[in-house]
Amino acid sequence: MAADQYFTILDYEDSREQHYQMGLQARTNDKLADAYSILSEDPDYRDSQEAIYQTGVSASAEELYEVSVPCFTQVGAYKDAAMKLTMDTYAWGGQLFDNGDYDKSAEVFASMGDFSDAPARANEAAYAAAGEAMTNGQYDDAATRYAALGDYSDSADKAKAARYAVADEQLESGNYAGAKARFTALGDYSDSKSKAQECDYRPAMELFNAGNYTEAKAAFVTLGSYSNSADMAKECDYIPAKTLYDAQQYNEALVAFNGLQGYKNSSDIMNDCRYQLGKKAMESGDYEAARDWFDAAGDYSDAKAQTSECRRLIALASAQGYEQARDYEAAYGRYE
Repeated sequence: MAADQYFTILDYEDSREQHYQMGLQARTNDKLADAYSILSEDPDYRDSQEAIYQTGVSASAEELYEVSVPCFTQVGAYKDAAMKLTMDTYAWGGQLFDNGDYDKSAEVFASMGDFSDAPARANEAAYAAAGEAMTNGQYDDAATRYAALGDYSDSADKAKAARYAVADEQLESGNYAGAKARFTALGDYSDSKSKAQECDYRPAMELFNAGNYTEAKAAFVTLGSYSNSADMAKECDYIPAKTLYDAQQYNEALVAFNGLQGYKNSSDIMNDCRYQLGKKAMESGDYEAARDWFDAAGDYSDAKAQTSECRRLIALASAQGYEQARDYEAAYGRYE
């Protein structure tokens, strides 16, 4: 049993030595990331601390800061590792920034606390990451990033611009409720108030185009003076009224056109309705009704001439009635 334990210990020590030698060989072969990975697994074996330190020095010389920084972190206060860690961490943050890895750059600079201008560099990198998200159309992400930067540079305005872009996307995709909520939350920013109204205007237009004129009119009336809403509200009355007119339902059309005077050709159509009703009454011999309809049509077409004709026919009918009545009385007298 004791012998077994002895050989187990020897095997273990032999295994550690082999592992250590593998790390040294990797460093010799300039595979510094592999060297660190191997040596850091057993940092207390023999002079692994020195080996890791030297790996960090070599990595730093080659500007492989992603290797040198963990190396110097691993060995802590060994030799001048702390100073080298600070310098390489700062250099790494700048390298990451130059390579466009803004998130990692911000993380590295932030890890340095108040060292030199590291806080400013961290903000600069985070700001660049937010700008990249904005450029790529990731507006929600950009808004969150800019908001997190507080009063850094123009981050507050950029956050609003990103939220505006999100709202505009939702508007264009037909998510009117979501877009309106976002534009409303933006208050006086840019044309957000007008855009919030646009979020009501577009569904109103969809109702209109679908022929839902009653609902569409209510929506346009609510929009007041926005865009052409006032005219669209009238158009919602005009189309059904025009449909009645085209169907020669003149009485109903007159009622429907009431209130639309001055809009498009509504006044002319109303007068034509009166004129047509006058013609119908005239054809049926109701000259008094015809006279009233033609008279109400004013200067439309030959309405005035038709009014005069109706009056003539009314007078003629009245005279003929008088003569018939007088002849009847005379005949009645002779009979008596």
